[in-house]
Amino acid sequence: MPFLRKELENALRIDVVWDRYLDNSLKSLTREKRGGASSRMKVKHDSKMPKGWQNFLHNNDNKEELFCLFSQKSVNWHTENFKEVYSTDGCPVLTNSSANDTSALSPCNHHEEADTRMMVHVGDAVNKGHSRILIRSVDSDVVVLAV
Repeated sequence: MPFLRKELENALRIDVVWDRYLDNSLKSLTREKRGGASSRMKVKHDSKMPKGWQNFLHNNDNKEELFCLFSQKSVNWHTENFKEVYSTDGCPVLTNSSANDTSALSPCNHHEEADTRMMVHVGDAVNKGHSRILIRSVDSDVVVLAV
């Protein structure tokens, strides 16, 4: 949350886009083969940080709950009236915007990976008049899609 607050100092809108974890998808099967078994930990607002962070992240249920918690928190803290925050929460998109128009963003059933779903958010921002957009990602696929 401190990171988002800092970023929002220089932006009018922030979109936080998370991966989804669909059962029986090709991506899900690949993740299972790569990650192996991992422990399940219930994620709540007052949960302590797990000791084995990488092991924690190998469990899709852990990540889904963590992303949901982040989504809820990111749209429920006070921002200046004209600042907008959008965050994916599975299929739907949450927002702090008074306009609450997420029809172009939600539901977004066809995007399991945040890589492609980010481009939907970019399109929505452009359609709503934003002309300067910064995409922050560590994934080279996102760079290729953005270009």
